[in-house]
Amino acid sequence: MRIEVWVEVRPTEDEEKVGRALSNVFIYDEVRIEESEGKKYIVALGNGFKSLIKVHNLIKEQGIEDSARSVLMRGHRW
Repeated sequence: MRIEVWVEVRPTEDEEKVGRALSNVFIYDEVRIEESEGKKYIVALGNGFKSLIKVHNLIKEQGIEDSARSVLMRGHRW
């Protein structure tokens, strides 16, 4: 399973801080910066379930399993 996460870096945000925030919830094997339609993104790529363990643990700790499940089941791409 390959997982790709795109995080927008807004003009008022520090790119390093956004990258650290992403690292707090996602374990990635590769990361790059992309620009599209005048916006800057950090794109992180992960392989396998290990990439999702941090976000999984945060969801369980906060007790929001049902809410997270409903969002994931909708299959939205933001």
